[in-house]
Amino acid sequence: MQPEEQTLAQHSAQERGARTVSQPVAQSAPQPVQEMAPGVAPDPELDHELDLEPELAFLRAQHAHFTALRTASWQRHGKTLACYLPGMFVRNNVRGSYPALSLTGSHCAQHCAHCNGQLLQTMPDVSSPQRLYDVCRSLAARGMPGVLLTGGCDGMGQLPWQDVAPVIARIREETDLHVSVHCGLVSRETAAVLAQAGVQQALIDIIGADATFREVYGLEDGTRRLHASLEALQQAGLAIVPHIVAGLHFGKILGEYDALRITAQLRPDVLVLVVLMPLPGTRMAKVAPPSYASLAALFAAAREMLPDAALSLGCARPRRSAAACEQLALLAGFNRLALPAEETIARAAAMGVRCTFQATCCSLAPYCQAATSFSPHDSHQVSHQVSHQVSPSCNRREEL
Repeated sequence: MQPEEQTLAQHSAQERGARTVSQPVAQSAPQPVQEMAPGVAPDPELDHELDLEPELAFLRAQHAHFTALRTASWQRHGKTLACYLPGMFVRNNVRGSYPALSLTGSHCAQHCAHCNGQLLQTMPDVSSPQRLYDVCRSLAARGMPGVLLTGGCDGMGQLPWQDVAPVIARIREETDLHVSVHCGLVSRETAAVLAQAGVQQALIDIIGADATFREVYGLEDGTRRLHASLEALQQAGLAIVPHIVAGLHFGKILGEYDALRITAQLRPDVLVLVVLMPLPGTRMAKVAPPSYASLAALFAAAREMLPDAALSLGCARPRRSAAACEQLALLAGFNRLALPAEETIARAAAMGVRCTFQATCCSLAPYCQAATSFSPHDSHQVSHQVSHQVSPSCNRREEL
């Protein structure tokens, strides 16, 4: 039996007590799905056949299972869907307000099989400390809420945080920008430097298989180094936002369930799941992403194994058949969604789910005063809102 075909119960490993990531994962018994709380309205889909995207027809046989998953999620997190517009996308001439900035420009020495530096090509280049400072000051002056600092790695899975930490500290001191970092692998010293600089979130990819580290990233001993990085981030007191890429191992589901078990030990506020995007110019350009059946099993396992975490379907995923992947996440009880299709918003409304919208990275918690519609009018009335008609600004480098 393939991992993606196993039942949800076989993957349940929810950790109830707090522990550090260096401790072994205890295999706990599956937790029963709780009954709907009295204050949660019934799902309109309970009493009739699901109106599924064609790619998700197989879910009809799992209707009760997925209904139980989202019911439990609504009980814990509320019957809402927070929708996000990241900084590299535009809708109705409204741009996302939380840009990703590359500390290394378009350069990356890692040459990962799935990216090969392609994702850096459209990010603003802040590869000098002065440029980073100037861009962030400009963004703050324009009322942007924050930035995601990322970039290429040095061949060992690391970014130049020691070089830019003084600038980050100055930015945090002089502006109101919320600073998130896509940190890569870090030492204790680096994690401490990031915390001292005032970084508010550390986004990190959770990879459960040494084979994926070796064959995709070109790194040996990857899972041990990942555990050491997570321990360092915890000791530094940084808020960790784990990301799991479904199909990262050349489209196969390989270490994703181990990644979920690692993530469950962290007890995060949010887990972001994304899906392999076959990018031109990479070794995975012609690789097929995971099947929807594989994603269904993984999404369901994530919902059961991390019941107290908000689950987000992030922006890094194939845009073809986007509505099917989004519907799958909605049915599995996800709480956040980047770049929602119109069909998804309509389905959420039909299910009685209240949507909110903000133009930031989905790692941020929903604002209390998020916009309540896609209308351009709201974009002028409510800060950090989202509009409609997605158009990725991916054909040129962003100039700030």
